[in-house]
Amino acid sequence: PEYVVFNGGFRDSPEWGIAFVMLPLFLHERYGDVDTLAQFYPAMTKYIDYLGSKSKDGILAYGLGDWTSAGDHSPLGVTATSVYIEGLRNMVTAAKLLKRPDAEVAKFEQLANASVAAYNKAWHDSGSGAYTKSQTATAMALTLKMMGEGEGVDYSKSFGWLVDSIAQASNHSLTGEIGWPYMVRSLA
Repeated sequence: PEYVVFNGGFRDSPEWGIAFVMLPLFLHERYGDVDTLAQFYPAMTKYIDYLGSKSKDGILAYGLGDWTSAGDHSPLGVTATSVYIEGLRNMVTAAKLLKRPDAEVAKFEQLANASVAAYNKAWHDSGSGAYTKSQTATAMALTLKMMGEGEGVDYSKSFGWLVDSIAQASNHSLTGEIGWPYMVRSLA
């Protein structure tokens, strides 16, 4: 609940709003609950469409970014674009589960693929394997398997960079609140 009326990024940050798209699918995965997914699917679609309207060439560069970073300083669009991609992929899964038209599934797949390509183009460094030399950006790319065929991205090189980056930071993660779960998932 919002006890204080916040403004700016606090009112509309994809990193927090995407929970609306993720939670119904989580309930299905954990409990087999299709009813909640079916009930909220139209609103989930509207939210994903809203995020799409705010993107520029597949990149969402607004919101709060990676809160409380311990020195990682990933560019603003990294976390918002990553959660948008994860949300789009969740919409693909949800649309298939609910037997939605193939065109709907294809729309979400195409948007996700375009955002992955934009993410790689904007932030991947093929020399080091890192994404903007950021633990958050690299962990999110690894977790969401953004290393597509023909993208010039090497999974093992990116993973190696991430492990080396942690070692160079005295075995610490430098991610913030948004990046941390992706760090854990990427290392698992």
